[in-house]
Amino acid sequence: MRTSLLRLKTVCLTDLRLQLRHGFYAAYAVVTAIYAVALHQLADVAGPETLRAVAATLIFTDPATLGAFFVGGLVLLEKQEGSLTAAFVTPLRLTEYLLSKAVSLTALAIATSLVVAFASGLQLRPVPLVLGVVATSVLFIMFGLAVVARVRTVNGYLLATIPVAVIPMLPALRFLGLESGFLWLVPTRASIRLLEAGLGGPAQSPAEMLYAAVVLPAACIAAAAWARRRFARHILGGRS
Repeated sequence: MRTSLLRLKTVCLTDLRLQLRHGFYAAYAVVTAIYAVALHQLADVAGPETLRAVAATLIFTDPATLGAFFVGGLVLLEKQEGSLTAAFVTPLRLTEYLLSKAVSLTALAIATSLVVAFASGLQLRPVPLVLGVVATSVLFIMFGLAVVARVRTVNGYLLATIPVAVIPMLPALRFLGLESGFLWLVPTRASIRLLEAGLGGPAQSPAEMLYAAVVLPAACIAAAAWARRRFARHILGGRS
């Protein structure tokens, strides 16, 4: 266990350095600053419900974009540089590799989302807010990893990602007044409600809390299993 944690720490630090070298943090600092300024200005002219809907949408799409698209870019870079193949010559386990991507990118998603949340000026509930960000981030990261395992180009990745990126974003339509019982079948509906509650919206009902506690972890575990299976097949040639 200790050896595994040390390997995970090492690969997480490597991922963080890679993200820094390729400008992830600089790009997200600029995007976050734009979001923060826009929300601060909106707070002067919009009511709390509108402000909450805008802030929740920004926070929801931020880790979703970071997870679904940026993780693909990272893995494609590793493929091109040959570092992905080299990584699995070492004692690094596939589970540790996937977990490192989830940890490093989710940490960035939490940081940017909290800045956006505080900039909104809304009364915050940190626990549901962070849980919503983490669940959204991990789910989309695992979707992205599953898709990128078998593609070689950015264009191929973007095309292959459309279904797994668009469908989980459908629950955000509630902010346009479009609700449907069908959306209960999409796990990210629970993410949206967590974010709303975290931004000072109505607290979750017991049914919603149970739904989130069951559906979100199950969805993340299923997505992780899918990503692991695809990596084992397409990157490791059946080895795990």
